[in-house]
Amino acid sequence: MQSEILVAPFIILFIGSAIVCNQLAKARKLKTSFWAAMGLLFGPLAIVFVLLTRGDGN
Repeated sequence: MQSEILVAPFIILFIGSAIVCNQLAKARKLKTSFWAAMGLLFGPLAIVFVLLTRGDGN
């Protein structure tokens, strides 16, 4: 019971990061599925990476 309480916020954080990465990638004309997967794997760190990546428009 205690471990589920500790794991749940991390799951929510990583899923939220995937959604944010997906939206940022779409706005920057990058591969959305790739960046959503990076958000799931790396969490908030992937948001920083997608912001540092040049899009097609740059």
